[in-house]
Amino acid sequence: MKQVAQKLKWAGDHVAVQWFVTARCNFNCSYCSDWDDGNTTFEYYHDNKSKHPSFDKLKIAVDKLINGVGNNIEWGFVGGEPMVMPAFHDIVKYIRSTNPHDITVATNGTLPLKKMSEIYEDLDGMIISLHFEHIQHRIDEYIEKIIALEEQRRDGQMLTARFMVYPGKLDLVRKMYEEFVLAGVDRIEFRSIQPHPGINWHYSPEEHKQINEWYDNYEKQNPNIIRYWEDGSRTEDMFTQIVHNQEHRYKDWTCWAGVEQLRIDPHGRVTRCAPAVDGILGNIYEDKIIFPTGPVKCTQYDCKDYCDLRVTKYLAGFHDLVS
Repeated sequence: MKQVAQKLKWAGDHVAVQWFVTARCNFNCSYCSDWDDGNTTFEYYHDNKSKHPSFDKLKIAVDKLINGVGNNIEWGFVGGEPMVMPAFHDIVKYIRSTNPHDITVATNGTLPLKKMSEIYEDLDGMIISLHFEHIQHRIDEYIEKIIALEEQRRDGQMLTARFMVYPGKLDLVRKMYEEFVLAGVDRIEFRSIQPHPGINWHYSPEEHKQINEWYDNYEKQNPNIIRYWEDGSRTEDMFTQIVHNQEHRYKDWTCWAGVEQLRIDPHGRVTRCAPAVDGILGNIYEDKIIFPTGPVKCTQYDCKDYCDLRVTKYLAGFHDLVS
């Protein structure tokens, strides 16, 4: 059956800003690409030497975005590792004063619990990504930290334990998952890792089957993508499973990236989406940016990032399904 359109289940009139606010990271995961190698193929970049942006510099970007698209912004901080920036908590507090839609950070969870707890108090959501190359000997520490944050979580606040499902480590995923379920952790997410060229490991058929079973039976989130099919039917699916099953190809579709969401890389370059369809719109720190007001035709083979997948998109002739 041919898919013809899709949109986020709870789409609203806010703008999502995915801000790769720093390239600096205290991890060095094999499935992240090095920022300084000039590679712009992959969505995630890191190094261990980039200078932390100052509060004043970050404030320039915040003010310019609000002046351009309004304050009803869904702020999503990613990196690198955003929470190691000295100015991170201060810029979160500043954004909070602008009456945003919400503020969320994706972190590797390495800060001490006390510091994470202080920052979490000023956030609407925290996503803790579990990278088994670095935490496989610290499993109990991470279980205790996430359960403590769950106990702190207030009504309406989000906490996600995001498993980066590493080949050969599914037994550790299962151990942590069972502890989180018992503790009532708000959300649990499984992300399959896509190996980069030159890295010689993949999921075994058994692991691939297990991951799909987790998606079908265990993922503690509601399906968040509505997909429309040419026979008039519709389904609701998790974006993670769409990617895992290689069903994330939208070349020649009309896409509202750039209007429903924007993306900023560690240098401040603003684009509609991860693969920079329609080019770089400008530098948020240096340029006057004219923000898009209309959709763009996708030129890319596939769409891996959640913030890109969730954007309203459709084949020609099917706009009415998502309007």
